[in-house]
Amino acid sequence: MKNILIILFFCSVLVFSKGVCKIVQCEGMDSVCLFFFYGDGCLACENVKPFISGLEQKYPQLSVQRFEVYDNRSNINLLNSLFDKYGIPEEQRVIPAVFIGDKCFVDEEQIISGLEGAIQSHLTTGCPCPSLEGDKAFTPISLLVVTWAALVDSINPCAIGVLIFMLSLLSASKDKARLIKAGVAFAASIYLAYFFFGLGILSAIQATGLSYSFYRFVGILAIIIGIFNIKDFIRYGSLGFVMEIPTSLKKLLNSLLKTATSPVGAFTTGFAVCLIELPCTGGPYLYILGLMADKTTRLSAISLLLYYNFIFILPFILITVLIFLETSSTKKMAHSRHKFTRLMHLMIGLTMIALGVATLLGLL
Repeated sequence: MKNILIILFFCSVLVFSKGVCKIVQCEGMDSVCLFFFYGDGCLACENVKPFISGLEQKYPQLSVQRFEVYDNRSNINLLNSLFDKYGIPEEQRVIPAVFIGDKCFVDEEQIISGLEGAIQSHLTTGCPCPSLEGDKAFTPISLLVVTWAALVDSINPCAIGVLIFMLSLLSASKDKARLIKAGVAFAASIYLAYFFFGLGILSAIQATGLSYSFYRFVGILAIIIGIFNIKDFIRYGSLGFVMEIPTSLKKLLNSLLKTATSPVGAFTTGFAVCLIELPCTGGPYLYILGLMADKTTRLSAISLLLYYNFIFILPFILITVLIFLETSSTKKMAHSRHKFTRLMHLMIGLTMIALGVATLLGLL
């Protein structure tokens, strides 16, 4: 375990004005072309849809091309390319978004208040669709970032401590079959709970159309979480708190884990444990959710969430197998966990600060 921590440590060390740009000339055309970008489930988009449909009926010359962005990577590519061309600042890159002629309108209020006037200004001359020459390729979320965040998250003292405590209770019975089944059931429960929690947060972020704003927010939050973790490395428990499960909740957590005396009990308990653990283990996960919301489609994000959570539960499975094979004991595991707690906080801190800084500098 010491060698793994040292390797991870060194890896961590290595590791708003509205712009408008004239894009097309609107002369000598019979129709007026409009690009409308929206997301299924986006509340502001749903409010804008009937408004645009009404404009189509009111102005026969209007040709509306619709692009759904949550589940279509090509449409996200197109949207980001147009945002670049129109010079829209990144903090304003939200949906719904409409492009017509040399103007871009974003968010519900701006579209409803300004779009009809832009259409009227082109009725006599017509206006072609925005030019797409020289589109920039969309840069997908880095799998390396997701993998590294999941690895760091997986060695969180809280998550490992919870599993070791539960297995220590089970190992007392000397029933190896029940131990391995309970350990796997607990890991599966954590996997599913974290997956559905992440999917819910991701859907909520994308539904608001504030993916970029949330992405910037988690960048700042990552730096704050990183600083507090480094604080626990330098002086554990200073400032009156530790970046772990609050003491007030540990008794409740221990009581819940004592009920996990069977595979069914372990699986059921895992969901409740997740809610208590999240304030402690949620930093890297929340950051990755913000990154996914801004950089990927919903379908791509689901596959990344499945992958992230698989990496996250790997130590759970490994520890269960080691104890089952009697390669190690829960007592030794608990001792190692306490011995390397401060180093774990250092690695988490360095990683979170690096991710936060990279986010604010636009490197990710």
